[in-house]
Amino acid sequence: MKEEERREKQKAHEELILGVLFHYPLMKESKLFITPEMFQIGKNQDIYNAMLKIDKAGEKIDMATVMSEVKDGTYLSTIFASTGRADFYGYAENFKKHLLILAEYNMINQSLVLADSIKEAVDKGELDSFEILELIQKSAESIKPKLEDGVKDSQMLVEELYKAIEHNANNEDTGVKIGFKEIDNFTNGFQRGDLIVLAGHTSMGKTSMMISQIVKQIQIGQKVGIWSLEMTSLQLTGRIMSQLTGLSSKHLTMGKLSDAEYETLHNNAQTLIDANVYIIESKRDLNWIEASITHNVEKYKLDGVYIDYLQLMGIRGLNKRDAMGECANSLKVLAKSLRTPIHLGSQFKRATDGNNYPTLDMLKESGDIENAADVVAALWRPEYYKIQEIDFEGGMIPAAGLALYIILKGRNIGLKRFKLRWTAEQTLFEDWEEENPFTQSVVEDVRIDAPNKKFDDVPF
Repeated sequence: MKEEERREKQKAHEELILGVLFHYPLMKESKLFITPEMFQIGKNQDIYNAMLKIDKAGEKIDMATVMSEVKDGTYLSTIFASTGRADFYGYAENFKKHLLILAEYNMINQSLVLADSIKEAVDKGELDSFEILELIQKSAESIKPKLEDGVKDSQMLVEELYKAIEHNANNEDTGVKIGFKEIDNFTNGFQRGDLIVLAGHTSMGKTSMMISQIVKQIQIGQKVGIWSLEMTSLQLTGRIMSQLTGLSSKHLTMGKLSDAEYETLHNNAQTLIDANVYIIESKRDLNWIEASITHNVEKYKLDGVYIDYLQLMGIRGLNKRDAMGECANSLKVLAKSLRTPIHLGSQFKRATDGNNYPTLDMLKESGDIENAADVVAALWRPEYYKIQEIDFEGGMIPAAGLALYIILKGRNIGLKRFKLRWTAEQTLFEDWEEENPFTQSVVEDVRIDAPNKKFDDVPF
């Protein structure tokens, strides 16, 4: 490739990368692979420096914020206009690959500069053969992109071990609790860096359980982010407010409230206003989701991330099965790097043998989901299947209002079943208390025709 042609391709590549950053929150990935000096066009370097400054300040990168930092607004407008969403959506999906291409261009440019310098020094008789080899070796290391390798030496490992022992000896919490007493006592909170998959068949209440966890977390002062691939922020807000107030989620979302219900809503609104909860109506592209999570975890110092749900995510060019495995593995890596628990909703595949009790092999699409997850928990509501009572730890208990939270995989914590109370009107899960009125009911005469009809307007 001729030098002029290569420089023209690099210029176009730089502009596309800047265009992607205008429309997608991918600065985290960009900072890992490229520096301002890698941009050969001075104006592009100025724009990238402006983006770094805006990102460091915790502000959103857009045309207006970048315009306030650069001098040439006309050039900036040209790049913004020529890289619209429709033109580079596929480019954004493969953003990391294209960042590496820019890094490769930079390595080529620096290598050419080094070659010219060596040739000039040789022509002048300033270097012998050994000095040339030494210069090439040293320069090669400086030309390589500087990426963190995550290596820890023995001293660092031992220091971390001592800190962990001291931390645990002082009975300090090591994980992030979700507000359910028995589950938190068993897990000591989910660990920072865990990928927790919450799975279940249709209508078991996966979304409701995630919202119940979120409500409990914000009530104890934690910061939580929700990436919703299906429900709108308004629908989610209605569901959260329903659990906070006890009002019907259907009444809230449809605006059919009595005067007394309006008063209850008004009296509890400030609780949600003061809460540290952030809802992102997410795109379904994995790269976009990863970048958005990274940006918001760092910006808001989130204690938990919720994604609803896995089967709606995708990666262009991969079939459904491979995409689900790649999504699960990537989210595990992300949780570990951010040191934040990521809760991921997932569907079970339909049982073909009529057995609806949860098992790991019911995870839909890919066994990689199980491998990637630190914890796989399943929800099961026997009442939905017209079961009147179940055997729990050697005793029969009524199924009315009962839900089981079943840890099917628990890396480092083990397996266990927990009883939860399910309230349909508020689509709410709570701790199962012995004084629970459901435990006092007589179930022989209970008729269960359609246990989920009360909230058939709610997607699960």
